[in-house]
Amino acid sequence: MGQWTRLAQLTQRTGAGVFGESATLVIGSTSYAVKGEYDAPATREGVDADGSFVVAEPARITLRTEQFDGEAITVRADTVTVRGTEYTITEVRPDGAGSVVLLLRACPGMAWATTVRQDAVTRLIAAATDAGSRVVDPR
Repeated sequence: MGQWTRLAQLTQRTGAGVFGESATLVIGSTSYAVKGEYDAPATREGVDADGSFVVAEPARITLRTEQFDGEAITVRADTVTVRGTEYTITEVRPDGAGSVVLLLRACPGMAWATTVRQDAVTRLIAAATDAGSRVVDPR
């Protein structure tokens, strides 16, 4: 192992230990208490006030593989819970230095996701009505 790889590993381990957030990673039926660098951008998928579709950067967490024994993660089956929100893992990006970035999507059925959908429908109906269209509420 090269000096730079070792330095990167030490830096990542220290960063996760100091700045990391506690999370629960569930792989199959095994649950791991982990600490990682979590990032959840403020934007979400949906329709913006002006009617344009907004695509968000996915939430993500960077974890050291040693925290879960390097066990293989199954995309769209395994989950991570951070800050009380459960996410499905949508993509796994190993960095080659002992860490992995997990791209996340809020699990279906989460209360905020339902609220966002309802808000988007309400805004669409209001916009169409303001434009003079006859709208039938799909809810």
